[in-house]
Amino acid sequence: PFVFGLFTYIFVTHSTISVCNFVFLWHCGFLGKNIEFARIVPKFTTRASSSEIILSRMHSSHPLHASYKNRLMRQWQTSETKLSSENFVYPIFISDDPNASEEIPSLVKQKRLGINKLIEHLAPLVEKKLSSVILFGVVSPEVKDAVGSHADSNDSVIVNAVKIIKYNFPTLTVICDVCLCPYTDHGHCGMLCAPSGNPVDIGIVQEGRICVERSVARLAEIATRYAVAGKLF
Repeated sequence: PFVFGLFTYIFVTHSTISVCNFVFLWHCGFLGKNIEFARIVPKFTTRASSSEIILSRMHSSHPLHASYKNRLMRQWQTSETKLSSENFVYPIFISDDPNASEEIPSLVKQKRLGINKLIEHLAPLVEKKLSSVILFGVVSPEVKDAVGSHADSNDSVIVNAVKIIKYNFPTLTVICDVCLCPYTDHGHCGMLCAPSGNPVDIGIVQEGRICVERSVARLAEIATRYAVAGKLF
């Protein structure tokens, strides 16, 4: 009777909520928690608000979906079709020259920026409702090595850029390009293995193959460093 009554309530009173949403709620386990579900039913006014409520509650019980904790990413994952400033991600190329402001000929109106130029560049865009940026590191050959150690070092352009951006624009969603190719002297996106199968030592470039396991571990180290810089933990 409870399930039938609940379905009738949703279908008759809020016709914009489809049967698929009902099945989705069953799958998520809400129907087995009468008290918890009753708390969110009165808030179902439109399809958009119901999706937002459901996804906002899911992040605490779905460790594989950390993006549910971010309001903007929850919105990206809903089924609503619309186009606004929140749907755009602005790319920023961070130079290891702190005062750099160099035009990129192949990308119209884009620049390589040093960290000292970030706030000045971003402030007017945030005022125009910019919601998210994606950061790419651009470093000089002198700091590159076989394992891309600059990517997550204390001098990392991305780590320092994340700190500055989140401090000055705390509501801005910051996405980082987690890759090794901007920081490796061999230019590959992973770590190379010597013919023996062992990872190549720092500073030694040898012909070999991509060491997948070590590359994945290295990328995880970099991603963790970026998350800590943005105080996401």
